[in-house]
Amino acid sequence: MGVALKEAETPFALAGGYGLWARGGPEPEHDVDFMVAEEDAARVRDLLAARDLVVVQPPEDWLFKVFIDEAMVDVIFRVDGETITRDRFDAAEVIEVESVRLPVLPATVLLADKASTRWRSTRATSLRCCRSRAPYASRWTGPRSPSAPPATRTPRPACSCSNGSPSPSLSDPMTHAEGRNASLSARAARR
Repeated sequence: MGVALKEAETPFALAGGYGLWARGGPEPEHDVDFMVAEEDAARVRDLLAARDLVVVQPPEDWLFKVFIDEAMVDVIFRVDGETITRDRFDAAEVIEVESVRLPVLPATVLLADKASTRWRSTRATSLRCCRSRAPYASRWTGPRSPSAPPATRTPRPACSCSNGSPSPSLSDPMTHAEGRNASLSARAARR
């Protein structure tokens, strides 16, 4: 894939977990991420399809996926809703990765992208937690202030997620833990 992108003569860079791995980080367990400028995305997609690679457009509008045998490669052209432009690759350093010299984004950019992705994912999970607690809103017996004394609030069951939020009742069709696991599985499928 890296060779095909190099032949396209379009600015690109290795990103994500494999970008960090190329810079000495732990080996990732998921897909490979490459970034291209949004203005080049359609041309790159067509070029890869012309090379008989399986190119798929998922529901997300910020990337497309390429399948090589059983490996999945994400080609990303927008990060955090921001268009990737060609100047993003100016600071990329060419590093040998598995015998192929590829441009790799700087570690600071890779870590910032990773942190941003984790923040969005954690925030989305937290919002689902908060939304799942909506049935509990009517159980308040006192002031609706979070600082109200505990005696004025109805106790809520403990949550199984890492943020410690209360979970919905077990009679709900999807418990909080199931929702969290579904979220993690969906995220893994997208990666």
